[in-house]
Amino acid sequence: MQSPSDILVIDHDTSTVEMLVDLLQYEGYAVRSACSSDGALMALAARLPALILLDGTMPYHETTLLEKLCGQIHAKVPIVIISTSPRIRDSMLAHGAVDFLEKPVNLDELLVCVARHVPGAWQRDNGPRTNDAG
Repeated sequence: MQSPSDILVIDHDTSTVEMLVDLLQYEGYAVRSACSSDGALMALAARLPALILLDGTMPYHETTLLEKLCGQIHAKVPIVIISTSPRIRDSMLAHGAVDFLEKPVNLDELLVCVARHVPGAWQRDNGPRTNDAG
């Protein structure tokens, strides 16, 4: 089962996770987090989120966690890569990510990106989010 505004934040950097979780919760989203590949897979097994924010450098054995997640969730959940390395952007998008944000994350860009991929979710100050763009 998938929750309509549940976001899963996956990053090995706990300070990044805390910042993203705090911001997204403040904006009214339900947020879960994982700081390891195994933790991310356990969180996915428990419940599919509406969106995944993934550190693009998270490893998973011989492959990237992105490749593992795309194989496991079969494009049911959009994955946004967040990374300090802009040179991996094209590769991550080719492997199934729907968007790419560079660290340090511009918070306004993050919120626009989340709203784009989680249509209809509640926005704290402006009522229901809509997917009018496009």
